[in-house]
Amino acid sequence: SYARFCQSQNRTEKANDLYARAIELDESNQEPVLALVKYYKSRYEVHKCIRLCTEFLKRYPNNERVALELTTVDTSDYSSAIKCLSRVLKVHPKFYRILIRLIEICARAGRLNEVAKMITKDTAPGMIMARGLFTMYNGFYKDAISIFSKIQNHPVWGLTAQFSIVQILVNPERKYCWCTKGPLSN
Repeated sequence: SYARFCQSQNRTEKANDLYARAIELDESNQEPVLALVKYYKSRYEVHKCIRLCTEFLKRYPNNERVALELTTVDTSDYSSAIKCLSRVLKVHPKFYRILIRLIEICARAGRLNEVAKMITKDTAPGMIMARGLFTMYNGFYKDAISIFSKIQNHPVWGLTAQFSIVQILVNPERKYCWCTKGPLSN
């Protein structure tokens, strides 16, 4: 598109105007929303990122990419992220990446009990990964390792499961958690 061309030519203001116009013309298109969010993130305009994503998700709650993009915005307001991701999961409970991100945010906020009802006995690898993370953040490390080992050879979730196993084995008591800004469980 012409907006991408303008962006490649470092004409960001023109590109952003075109992306905004594209949203007006076709509000269901996620690409201009994602491009504008990326631009606003680079300028540390977090409130604009959140506003764009939440407005889009109110109209199209089944969009996993925009919901995931919203969770990458560095904000200390965990409540709004938890509400937004919960709304998306109510519509699409099989968006496992969203569920996993929700578990991480709830663990960081000390509110894991809010995500407990979303963990099911589903045997899909994404749900197994989510169950393993939930178990790990609740402090049941041996159980988490056995859950992660069920999917460690899976082509999509295997590497993440292996990383989680190593993370538990290297630091089973979660001492010295670097780069933490708050509780990692309740």
